[in-house]
Amino acid sequence: MTRIYDALQIEGERPRDSLATAPQVYGEPSLLPREELIAFYHTLRMQLPQDAPPIVEITSSNRGEGTSTLARDLSNAVASTLGLRVLLVVVETREGIEPGLETVATGDALATDVIAPARDGPFYRATLSVFGAGARFLFDSGGMERVFAELVELVDIVFIDAPPILAEVGSMVLTRCVGGVVLVVEAERTRAPIVEQARRAIEANGGRLLGVVMNKRRYHIPRAIYRRL
Repeated sequence: MTRIYDALQIEGERPRDSLATAPQVYGEPSLLPREELIAFYHTLRMQLPQDAPPIVEITSSNRGEGTSTLARDLSNAVASTLGLRVLLVVVETREGIEPGLETVATGDALATDVIAPARDGPFYRATLSVFGAGARFLFDSGGMERVFAELVELVDIVFIDAPPILAEVGSMVLTRCVGGVVLVVEAERTRAPIVEQARRAIEANGGRLLGVVMNKRRYHIPRAIYRRL
């Protein structure tokens, strides 16, 4: 169970028309409360500076803290509830992955060539490989700027499902290129010094920490009572 705090409300944006019609709603329903996800999205938009790209990196300190679940469910909720064009970028560190956005940076493909409707929600999905030759993307600042500039012309919001910030250099490099970073923390597992280390690493690298999501929180009294506190 994920609990998201201090949500603010703002009006949703109108989707752009530069991609084909958004995919139909199908696949698994969100595992997290939709109203909390939408409130959290509004909070993120309020936290993003006006001159920052609408690109949010979702990462963690350690593996297995629920980053991918939050990224998927947030993309699903924002696309289906607000009608926005949402792109989920999955950063891959494994070999054998089909070419993704890293090929856009080298000029071998257009962003529209590697973006496709997701199978698990009404949003779009693309991969970004930072394994092997794909790692060159991380050290090509001009290439990254071109890719991200192209993406924000196509969709309203980009969520990046990134590996742990303290384990993968790719996640660290991306923090300085996105509009902001969300740190996912598993309750009762990840210790405060590790979270603080991740926060310092993000800010020292030039990234902007938008907030922290406490994931897998255990409720020792009924959750409905927590809602009233």
